[in-house]
Amino acid sequence: KTFQNLRLAALAIEQNLFDGKVNISGGRVSPLTYFNQSNIYCTFQNNSVCFNPAVVPIQDKALGFFPYGTWGGRVKVAPTKGFYVQAGVFEANPSLVSTNGFDWSTRNSTGHQMAFEIGFQSASAKAKHPWHVRVGGYHNSSDVADPFLNGRRQPRLTAGGAPLMHAGQAGWYVMGDAVAAHLGGDSKRPVTLFGGVIASTGNYLPFKSQAIAGVIVTGPFAGRPDDTLGFVGSYIRLGSRQVDFLQASRAAAGGTDAVHSGEGIFELNYGLAVARGVRFSPNIQYVMNPDNLPRPRALRQSKDILAFGMRLSVDFAAILGLPAMR
Repeated sequence: KTFQNLRLAALAIEQNLFDGKVNISGGRVSPLTYFNQSNIYCTFQNNSVCFNPAVVPIQDKALGFFPYGTWGGRVKVAPTKGFYVQAGVFEANPSLVSTNGFDWSTRNSTGHQMAFEIGFQSASAKAKHPWHVRVGGYHNSSDVADPFLNGRRQPRLTAGGAPLMHAGQAGWYVMGDAVAAHLGGDSKRPVTLFGGVIASTGNYLPFKSQAIAGVIVTGPFAGRPDDTLGFVGSYIRLGSRQVDFLQASRAAAGGTDAVHSGEGIFELNYGLAVARGVRFSPNIQYVMNPDNLPRPRALRQSKDILAFGMRLSVDFAAILGLPAMR
């Protein structure tokens, strides 16, 4: 991730109660380890989808993500196999991101993160057309600095002054996936559709919303039943104040190009099952209207990006024949 170091990513205790209908977990954990999770997202390589298609809460620093853990916990209640509800509370402490994960103090805590999720799904994973729907929301009580306005609600680049501070942030998401068909009528060769929307409620945040849609074909060729062919598109929209800041920064530097309100990211990949637990995935990615957040004074709008990538994944647990994590 951002900091390439050896770190403690998670240290948690987990307990099932009432025949598994209640699950309690907590310790040094990340909220997005629990919420809006699916094992299909990391079929792709680009960060707008893997490991969690949550660009909005991640970039807006609303919810912590793996491997950056803080103190927190979650309770999940699943009265039936087709329905569950879960909620969690976690420490908000961005200062720990750059550490090795062994700083367990709360002295630099900025507030707390809360998340909840309601899930509906097919009663059996072995159903002919299994499906999942997740509806959730989140809130971070930490103060947020306005990217454009000062405390007098004037443009800070020209009027100066300290940034306008906002009391926290919140957002919501609706995500889902479903097996729409099977190639050749083979249940081991599903065609899975997935997608959804994630949005924040404040216009003062860097990112306002994200929409994704994609398809994964397992066993695209009859002779390669464990391979996958995937395509995903993701559109990410900037907050209106962030656009105002970028446009003002460009104008101050002498640029005249208009700042786009969002960018699109597309990926086409093929997952080659080399051996048990070993997968090689070449891919092609295309980025439309990439944002200039790292360089707000860029004179011109960045051109579209065509990228070629590859990923080698090795699952040692699968190689050793250990039980899969659920």
